[in-house]
Order: sequence, then structure tokens, then C-alpha cells
Amino acid sequence: MYDNIAKTIKTIALLLFIVGVIVSIILGINNMHLQFGWIILIGGIIVVFISSVFIYGFGEIIDILDDIRHNTKRSSTGSSGNGVSIIKDDIARKERVKAVFKSTNIKNPIQTKRCPHCGEVVTSDTCGMCGKKNNLYD
Repeated sequence: MYDNIAKTIKTIALLLFIVGVIVSIILGINNMHLQFGWIILIGGIIVVFISSVFIYGFGEIIDILDDIRHNTKRSSTGSSGNGVSIIKDDIARKERVKAVFKSTNIKNPIQTKRCPHCGEVVTSDTCGMCGKKNNLYD
């Protein structure tokens, strides 16, 4: 019963809905001679339906959380069972990415310096375009 609590909650929600509809129909028919017989019949079914939807939804949430817990355990332990292989793979991947960026010799546009006088890209303290000195490399 408690091994798969999500399924138990969903089953209880379904049983409560069936019993509630039957009770609403019986009470509604028994009170048809009064003016509120239809209210009991229709209102009871609506109330039972809404409450069973919330109970069933709670069971569904528990079911989804249980799946997430199992998937998280499986992915965090990796193939060796202790999480070390995933950490090693992540470190190796980061080192490969660093090596690719070093080998391509791409200048980062954020680090590009421009002459304050003419706006040309400069690589030293003297601008190659206007010939003026700048304070960018001091």
C-alpha cells in the first residue's frame, strides 16, 4: 500500500468520485419532492468531481516527483556509482574547450581596445592610424 503511494492516492480519488456520484444521485432522487433535489444532485456531482481532481492531481505530483528522484539518482551517480566519473568527464570537457579557444587564436571583442582619438583598433600605446599616444597599455 505504501510502496507505490502515488498509485494508491490516484485509486482512492477514483473510488471517492464513484462513491460520491452514487451518493449524490441517491440523495438527489430522494429529495426530488423538495425544491433542492436537483441542487443536491448536480451540485453534489460537481463538488465530488472537483475534489477528486485535486486528490488525483496530488497523486500525479507525487508520481512525477518520484520519477525525478529516480532519474536524478541515476544521472548523478554515473556509471561508477559514486559520481566521480561525471566530474572527471566535466573537467575533461572544460579542458578541451579551453584548448580549442587557445588554438583558434580568436581575439575576444570585449578585450579589443580602440584609440580614444580616432576609434581605430590599437594593439600598442601608439595608434597606427592617427599616430597619437594613448593610455590603454600603461
